[in-house]
Formats: sequence, C-alpha cells, structure tokens
Amino acid sequence: MGCAAKFSFIKGVSINILLALFLIGKPALCSTVLSETNKADYFHSDSKQFFNHFFKLNPMDPLAPFEPDTIAVEGCNIAQLIIELSEHTSEDIYVPLLIEGSARNGVDYDTIPDSILIPKGQRFAYVDIVAWEDNIPEGVEMAIISYDQNSPRSNPELKTTTFHIYDKPEFTMNTPEFSGIHCSDTVRLYTVYDGGLPPFSYYWFISGNHIPFDSVARPKVHPDSSTTYIVHQSDACGDLQIDSIFIEVMGPVATVSSDTSICLGGFASLKAGGGTSYYWEPGGYNSDLIKVSPEENTMYTVTVYDDCNNSDTDSVWVYVDSPQAYAGEDVSICPGEIVTLTASGGEDYLWNTGENTRSIEVRPENDECYIVFVTDACNNTVSDTVCVFVDHSVQADAGPDQEICAGDTIVLMGSGGNECLWNTGDSTYQLEVSPEETSTYCIHVFGNCSDQDSVTVFVNPRPQLTATADENHIITGESITLHAGGADSYFWSAAPPDPSLSGQEHLQNPVVSPTEPLTVYTLTGINDQTSCSNTAALNIIIVDPISSDFSFSANEGCTGEEIRISYTEVHLPGAEYEWDFDGGQATGPEEGPYEVCWNEAGEKNISLKVYLDGFESELTQKTLHILSAPEVDFSSDIVEACAPANIQFKNLSTGLTDHSSFSWSFGNGEHSNVQEPAYVYKEAGIYSVSLQVTNDICKDSKSLEQYISVYDSPDADFSLSTDQTTTNEPEIFVDDHSTGDPHEWIWDMGDGTVIYNEKHIAYKYEDAGNFNIRLIVYNNYGCWDSLSKMVQIHSEPKFFAPNAFRPGSTHGNDKFRVRASGVEKFSLFIFSRWGEKVFETDNLDEGWNGTINGEIAPTGTYIYQINYTNDHGQNDIVTGTVTLVK
Repeated sequence: MGCAAKFSFIKGVSINILLALFLIGKPALCSTVLSETNKADYFHSDSKQFFNHFFKLNPMDPLAPFEPDTIAVEGCNIAQLIIELSEHTSEDIYVPLLIEGSARNGVDYDTIPDSILIPKGQRFAYVDIVAWEDNIPEGVEMAIISYDQNSPRSNPELKTTTFHIYDKPEFTMNTPEFSGIHCSDTVRLYTVYDGGLPPFSYYWFISGNHIPFDSVARPKVHPDSSTTYIVHQSDACGDLQIDSIFIEVMGPVATVSSDTSICLGGFASLKAGGGTSYYWEPGGYNSDLIKVSPEENTMYTVTVYDDCNNSDTDSVWVYVDSPQAYAGEDVSICPGEIVTLTASGGEDYLWNTGENTRSIEVRPENDECYIVFVTDACNNTVSDTVCVFVDHSVQADAGPDQEICAGDTIVLMGSGGNECLWNTGDSTYQLEVSPEETSTYCIHVFGNCSDQDSVTVFVNPRPQLTATADENHIITGESITLHAGGADSYFWSAAPPDPSLSGQEHLQNPVVSPTEPLTVYTLTGINDQTSCSNTAALNIIIVDPISSDFSFSANEGCTGEEIRISYTEVHLPGAEYEWDFDGGQATGPEEGPYEVCWNEAGEKNISLKVYLDGFESELTQKTLHILSAPEVDFSSDIVEACAPANIQFKNLSTGLTDHSSFSWSFGNGEHSNVQEPAYVYKEAGIYSVSLQVTNDICKDSKSLEQYISVYDSPDADFSLSTDQTTTNEPEIFVDDHSTGDPHEWIWDMGDGTVIYNEKHIAYKYEDAGNFNIRLIVYNNYGCWDSLSKMVQIHSEPKFFAPNAFRPGSTHGNDKFRVRASGVEKFSLFIFSRWGEKVFETDNLDEGWNGTINGEIAPTGTYIYQINYTNDHGQNDIVTGTVTLVK
C-alpha cells in the first residue's frame, strides 16, 4: 500500500505535502512538509471574521518575494512537519531526528526531541516549529530537521527540511491630513504605514458610527461637511493599528457691504456675497441685494448657503440720523480742578458758555450746570444739560501756632479727610516734634478731594547759664563763694545736702562751707519773659592729707607679660602723679591703673608720689620679681604624607630651663608631653599643631594652622569576566573598580606583560596555565595600593570521529573509534536510527566494531553521543552521525 499525497490544515497555516515512500518489510515513512502560509485573524466588536492572506519573505527584505521550504514568524504562526506512514503501524515506531541550523532548539523555538514516536495503530507524527517572540533583532534563523525515510534494510536516504524563522516586524501606522475640500469634491482615503507583514486588512468607519462602510485600502468618499474617518488596519500577524483622518470641508464665506447711515425716511442698499442663496433678517429677503428704510438704528443679518446647504452669516448696521443730543454724565470735582465736557449726537455744537466746539474745559468754584445745543446732519437741533458738582467736604486743619523752649517736645494735632501726610513724611494726625529753631509744619489731608494747612512752632532760647567758684578745692572747715550768671533768676541745690546753703538758695552769689569730701552744687537759671530755664553743675572738693599707695595684680611676673599697677586711694581731680616703673613699658591714664611689662628678668622697684594744689604725698615704693619666659618654636621632618603618617617633631624653643614642661596638641584631640615627640597620624586630614612651654609660672605657645596634611591611599579593586577559561576562548575582560580617586594604574598580567593607565582591558593569553594578575593604583598624592587575582586558562577538549567505517575491513578503519584530548572522563554511546542503543563504552581506546549482538549491523547511518568532563571539571555532550558500510 503506497502513500497518498494529501493536504492538512491548521490555524494560520496552509499545508503543502511532499511525499516519499519506502516499503522494506515494514510500513514505509512518508515525509510531509508544511509549507508555511500565514493567516491573520481580525476581530471586530460586532462580529468575528477570519481573513486568510498568503505572503512570502526574503531575508534581506521582509516584503520581497522569497520561497523557502517553510516559514515561521516569531509570535505569529506555527510551521509544521508531518511524517506519515503508508499504513497503520502494528507497533510503536521511533523516527530519529537530527536537528541543526542557526536557530537554537529550545531557545529560539519550542524544544523538539531527538526522535518522534508514531504510536501503534497510527500513521502520523507531527513536529511543530513554534518560534518564540523574544523581541531581539536576530535576522533570519534556520532550523534544519533531517530524518531517514528508509527502513534499516534499505540504503539510507536522509530527508532534510529547512524552516526559516523571522523576527516579527514592528507595525506602525499614521494617516495624512486633508483640508480645503469643497462639498462636491471626491477624496480617496489611505494610510501611511511602516513594517508589519502583508497582506493587510482594513475597516473604515465614520466617527460616531460603529458600522464599517468599506474594507478596501483606499476607499473613495465625498463628504458634504467636515468629517472624521476612523481606520482599523491589521497585518498578517493580527497586529492592529487604529487612527483617524479629518477631512475639512470648506463651506461658504459670507460677505456684506459696510455699515451705512441714512436720514430718517431715507433708503440704504445692502449687498451680500459668498454663496449661492441668501436669507436676510429682519425682513426675510431672499436676494443678495436688498433696499431698506428703517426708522431706527438696525442691524441686518444675512445667512448665505452653498449647494450642500452649508451656511455662514455676516451682519451690517444701518444708522438712522434722528434728533439726538448728549452732553455727558454729571461729574464731581474738587475745588480748583479743571474738567472737560464732551457732547455727542450731531455734527454742530453750541454751549451756553458761547463756545461752539464739541468739547469744552470748565473750572467752576461752586456747583454749576451747562447746556449744549446739538444739530445733526439732517439739520435737526436738540439740547442736553450736564452738571458739575464741586466737593468742599475735605478741609485740612493743622491746629494753632505753638511756642516752646529749645530742646522741648510738642505734639501737633491735625484733622480733616480720611488720610494725612505731613511734610516730615509722617502719616499720623498726631505729630510729635522737637525743633531746634522756629519751624513751620504742613499737613496734606485726603478724601474724595484733598486740602492742606500749616502750623508754626516758635522756639525760645534757654539762658546761657554759668556756675563758678573762687576755688574748686578747699581745706576742711573753710568757706567758698559760688557765682551764678546768664539768667534773670536763680536757684541753688547741693548733693549731698549742704546745711550752709539753707536760706541762700535764690542768691546769685551764696557763701557755703561744705563738709563732705565732694559736694556737687546744681544751679537752675530762668529767663522771666519766656519761662525757659537751664542748669549747670559745680564740684567742690575738700582736700585731706594725700596718699600715694598702690597695688600689683601679681607679686611675680614673666618677661613680656603685663602686670597691672593700680593707685588704691580716691582719685582727686587735678592731682598729678609721679610714677617710676624701673624700666618697664607702661600704658594707662596719669592716675592709673597701668599695664606694665619688662623685657628683662630681675627685681623691679616701683615708686609713686602724688601732688595736688601745692600738696604732695609721701613716696611709696614696692618691689616686683620678674621671671624669664620661654619663646616657643617648632618644626617637623615632613608636612605631607600618606596615611598612616609617621611625623617627627623638633622643639626649637629658647629660654628653656630644667623645670620646663611641654604640651603638644596634634589637631585630632590627641596630645603629648614629650619634648620632641614622634607621632603617627592614622587618618587622612589636615591638622593644626600647637606647642605650649611652661617655665615655672611663665608660659609661651605657638600654633601652626593646617600644618600637617595626611592623605588617604586609594583602594585597589578590579573584576574579571571569568577566573577560568579555555585556550579556545583565552580572552578575559578586566575592569577597574578602584576607589579613592586613583589617577595612575599599573597592570601585571602574570605572563610578563605590563599595561599602564588602562581602566578596562581585554587580554588574550597565548598559553594555558595559572596567571596572577596584579593591579597597582596611585592617587594624585603618590599614595598607592595593590590587589592580585588568579585566572586559570585550561586546554580546550578536542575530538576526532570518522564519518564512516567498514567492519571486518583488512585495510584499517574497521572500527568506529573516537580520539580526544583535554578530557578527564569519557563515555561513548551508539544509537540506531530507530533510537536503539547498540554500543557503549567509557574507554577512549575502545571502539565499536560495527556488530550488534555478535552480528554485523545493517548498513546505514548511526548516531553517536559523547558525554565527557573536561580538565577543569565541566560536563558537556557532543553528538554526530557515522555511516556503516560493507
């Protein structure tokens, strides 16, 4: 029984059948190849319809003709291979498959097994090519499936079928724009698209209507008015794009004559254009030219139509000259303000002021009305009246004039309006002033109008008072005469109170006998005419025996340091002080206290004598002990280093003694008492260093700001694309990941190669082996770090297997034996084309002699599989075919 050629159909694919028949003792295999045909499914909301479209692809141009064996498009269709027996089989039959090509089995398409089963009692086996949509541009890929169409007793005949797998092209679509279309024009709609798989299907809709009106690519339309058309376009893979086309239909543009004026009872002609028919309102006229005679101002509107009943409107005014006069609205002004009155309603104007212009300027002092007589173009005369009202409601008042004494303060009280502003810039009605001389103040008040007023403040002088005495110093128990002048009347007072002044308070020259060391007499003088007064003070001092005692702020001091020397008695006005500081440098007022310093150590003798009004004190003399002070200075061996930085400090101070002590501060919170310390800075930073030296009570110090600079070292780091590979792929990629701002890189690749200042390296090793890669990085300060990593280069396993052998041959090649290198473990398996295992070994030196169960195997092609472990522990599989010949 032979194989019959026939067609099978699956969704989206049209099937062509290629038939081959081999009958050798068992049911023969027929090869059935599905030649790919795409079917695009389009779904509409109202109904579901399917449209079958055939297409051919070319690897260089997705739209060019091309006829491969079969085609599968990612995410679009399924290609299928059908293997058919000539009759139903009485046992399970396995058909071995050899799968090759640039497309990867189980990666670019659904996994296909090494053999396919035709179950007992069946005639067909199916192999589907389901291409995966991975959204990766890959070009055209191939899946090649080979199988033997003969039984084991016949000559082998491999049948090969090639499937071409294509990327699913992106499908985009947009639409053109149409404008300037007239209602009688015909327009052909179309789309502009990119990509997709032809053929395409179309559905066209009118916006707002869900029923399609056409399904061609370029339908013709002739809209009467502006219309939006919706298009649904789908490609052979069912990708759908939706867009719209707006067609603007130009309607009529109405035009009408300009506005016009007529006298009452006259006529006006109005002309319209822009359409094929017209309608006027008011009046209901149906002509483009009409003649009208309105009794009042009237607007006429015309509607124009085209042949599609599209319309547009325009309007025109007809003004009727009738007696009218308008003098304007009544106005209010402020006093003194000028206002312009403007009349309207005619061509000639006459005011009751005698002026014959349309506008006049007036400035009434009080409320006043004005009449205008207006004559229009038809010689009609009427009149109108306008009134101007003068607002006198806002009046400013600054208050009465004032009189004060020099130096006094007065509050001015203003009024009027809602707001005010003085010429001083103040905006409050109560203004506080203290003029030094007679001054005038002006207030400006605001409301609906404004007004201003002023007030004068007269300033009277105070008396030029004098208070003197014959002497300012007296001895206890003496009297003294006080003298007053510069005023009309006087009054004396004393603090503390002086009993001898009692009864003499109003005398110009009283005689007093104070008893307190210091008495202050205060004189008040008055000018009787203005009542302005003034005061003066007079100090009278009672002199007791004078003392010259003084004190020190410390009994010991240091050279270069100041000691305060203070006079300890009451300071007497007019006294003279004679100091001797024994060579010390002193600053201070005559009576002290003084700040005194000495540049040389030793005993210092200080003395003072005081003189007052012919009196002098005893000489007071005291001694100070001045010690020598140190002078601090220091340096270091280095001022810049990388962390950790070991710094040796040198003490350059002078004036040191056996009792000198030292206090170093390193700027990071740590200290030392060693005279010349060696210190390690562990952290990066900029540090200030200070040193204080103490000799007994004398100290000196020095600080150097930002003296030591310590820098961070970089951190070396890098990554390898792999730490082991083979001589077949000896290239590794090295990427720098160092931190700490490195700016110089040195790479030692471990094979004698050194590479400078590269951050990313692609390097190929020439030989297998273990190589230590070392990176050294430097920063801008010369600080460095290094890191090493090991990479292993393994030898790549190699295999040699013959493609044919002859069992029992006396000329060699009588066994199928595999030669290999770079392999640690090895297993060899031989399968018949039916998938039966006929031989296996894990010995590289052992081969298959071509026998099955002791008998020479049938001539044909056999499949071998090698399972191996390479010399770096990775497992892999190698497969191939070998032909057994006799």
